[in-house]
Amino acid sequence: MVASNSITVSNVNDGTITNTAWSYSADGTDRFTTVYPNLNLLDGAKDFSGTWSSSERWTNDGTYKGLTVKKRTGQWGGIFKTFTAPKDGVYTFSAYIKASGATTTIIRHRIVNGVAQTDYLIGSNFDWRIDTVTVSLKTGQTAFFRYEIYTNNADAILWTAGHKWEQGSIATPHMQSSSEVTTSDWPKYRGEYSDISSEQSTNPSNYTWSPMRGDDGKASVVHWAYSDNADGTGFTTTDNGQRYIGHYSDYTQADSTDKTKYRWADRWAKIDVGGANLIKNGGFPTNTLYWSGAMIVSQHGFYYNGQRKLFLLQTTGTAEITASTNRFEVKRNTDYTLSFYAFAESNVKNSDIYFIGRKSNETNEFTSANAIIASRRFWDLKPEYVTVTFNSGDNDNGYIRFDNNGSTDGINAVLFFGEVMLAEGSAPQKWSASYDEIAASIDSKADQTLTQEQINALNEKNQILESEMQAKASMEAFSDLEKTYQSFVKSNADGQAKAKADLIEAGRRIKLLTTQFGGLAELKTFIDTYMSSSNEGLVIGKNDASSTIKVSSDRISMFSAGKEVMYISQGVISINNGIFTTSVQIGKFRTEQYHLNADMNVIRYVGG
Repeated sequence: MVASNSITVSNVNDGTITNTAWSYSADGTDRFTTVYPNLNLLDGAKDFSGTWSSSERWTNDGTYKGLTVKKRTGQWGGIFKTFTAPKDGVYTFSAYIKASGATTTIIRHRIVNGVAQTDYLIGSNFDWRIDTVTVSLKTGQTAFFRYEIYTNNADAILWTAGHKWEQGSIATPHMQSSSEVTTSDWPKYRGEYSDISSEQSTNPSNYTWSPMRGDDGKASVVHWAYSDNADGTGFTTTDNGQRYIGHYSDYTQADSTDKTKYRWADRWAKIDVGGANLIKNGGFPTNTLYWSGAMIVSQHGFYYNGQRKLFLLQTTGTAEITASTNRFEVKRNTDYTLSFYAFAESNVKNSDIYFIGRKSNETNEFTSANAIIASRRFWDLKPEYVTVTFNSGDNDNGYIRFDNNGSTDGINAVLFFGEVMLAEGSAPQKWSASYDEIAASIDSKADQTLTQEQINALNEKNQILESEMQAKASMEAFSDLEKTYQSFVKSNADGQAKAKADLIEAGRRIKLLTTQFGGLAELKTFIDTYMSSSNEGLVIGKNDASSTIKVSSDRISMFSAGKEVMYISQGVISINNGIFTTSVQIGKFRTEQYHLNADMNVIRYVGG
């Protein structure tokens, strides 16, 4: 949460809340749950294997939710297994129960650290339900619960299944213990939906479902590739500043060599233009430089097998703790994409990610707080790759804030995050150092702390970033050119008629002038253009040499910034880059804009 005097607090969806659920099927109907399961602290609970007290008095009677069901028709003699607390804390016991018999009374009996507690009356003649109870235990203390038939009736039947002990005050769906669990036991699909209601829906059809992990239990892996060709031909998995970027997701660590598996995008095009990382010290930190808040630098076995570092936010309290990035400049009403890896313990209430912004003339720390990710529960078994695109609104600068919204049980609740990348555009990008960090690394050569090979690598990264920024600037310039061209098209009809009249009049006034120059050249200069003629040909251009056209006896050339970009010679027109506004015909086929949809091109057979 964010609080201050006289500010506006909102999120990107104007008050919407993102709700999360899990399931074992793609439609969300198989074992739907709004809480992710914790591991069972009790062994043998799925099938009552191992040593269970009074098990000889119970018989097997099928399964319920994939769990072995035990059945009893006699009074007392409840089945149970004693639990020993591994450390101080709050623990929750849960089990499925069912009863039959009009006058049957079922009770829950409990003994904590050898002391019997008051029995709890559950009821009679009820269908399957989950029963839960929470207790506080010290390290080494024992406890058990058992369900029993209290009334000795001939028609009394009691069933039970899925006994579970877990840490915390919230009962989560049944799961095997750490020594028994397999990857197939975990939910396979994650669902999300957003609305403005504080009450979460239990209807699976309200959620959009996507796979969480493959059949082998691995987290989804995002693969990236780079190419100079739009179809991915000749791609590599190393970013060397190529124009096209491709990606796909699966559950295999190895990158595919099949270019067709990747979804290719022109990262120089306006929709996917990105740039340098705006977040300083966002990946593999060795300290908390440029960051503020309660985070520390840590490591975890889930993350690069504990070999790389990331940030950690941890608390035993119920209040939020936060970590904030450096402040950075943004363009108003512009899309930015944030990406990062995150995972958290299951007792983290949830997490928020904010874009905290203000205008350039404002002196408050912030005047708007947009929850770009709200009430998110990150995975607790694998690092989760998270991306979100948001709009900067009326802000000129701001920073990103990560919130750990507190512990649900008073036990240390930890949130890990790393490889924080923020760039302009709508396409997520892999983490890279910020422009300032790269520049600082290059400057540090003066201290003789880098080898020549490292300096070359840093310079190369710097040049790539500069090229990307120049490409982005070029696209913005092209946008201005496009507007000018559209204005030209609008006035072109009237202009053509006037231009023809002017040309006829100018031709009428010209008098024949013949001058012999020999090996010299004639040069005429104007305000910002010039025209010269010599034995080599006629040259017309800008005085600053930004653009030039040269006409000689065997070649017509156009130059931009001193580089030939188009020529006509020996019956061939060669153009490096071009924009055709109406149509292009090759042989008997013509490519042109579809008259019913300006966003579509068609190829027509025109004969001839």
